[in-house]
Amino acid sequence: MKLWLPFPISVNRLYPGRIKRHKSKEYVEWIREAGQILRTQPCSRQSFHEPVSITYKFGQPDKRRRDIDNLFKCCNDLLVAAAILRDDSLIHRISGEWADITGTECEIRTVANPLQISNPGNPPR
Repeated sequence: MKLWLPFPISVNRLYPGRIKRHKSKEYVEWIREAGQILRTQPCSRQSFHEPVSITYKFGQPDKRRRDIDNLFKCCNDLLVAAAILRDDSLIHRISGEWADITGTECEIRTVANPLQISNPGNPPR
C-alpha cells in the first residue's frame, strides 16, 4: 500500500523543552494536516495488525542538511493515530531515502515471516 504525506517534522522538534510528554504546537498541526491528507486517499482505510515493512521516500523541501532517520518517528506516529497501524511496534523493517518528489511517499507491506528479517546475524531463539 502506498500513501502520500506532507514532509514530516524532525524528531528534534516534536516535543518542546526537556520533558518529552507534550507535543509541540507544530507537531499537533502537522498531525492534523497530514491526517486530513490521509483521509482523502482510498487506501488509507486499510489497517495492519501484523508485522510490516515500511519504506519512506522523502522529498527535500529545501537545501538544508537533514538527518533522514529523524523523520521516521513523526510519520510512524501518524500511521498509528490514523489507525493504519495498530501499533508502531509492528514495524519490523524500516528504510528511507531521499527522492525527487514533493512531500513523502510511504509504502507499507506485510512481513510474511518476521523472524527472517529480525537479525540475520543471530540465530532464532
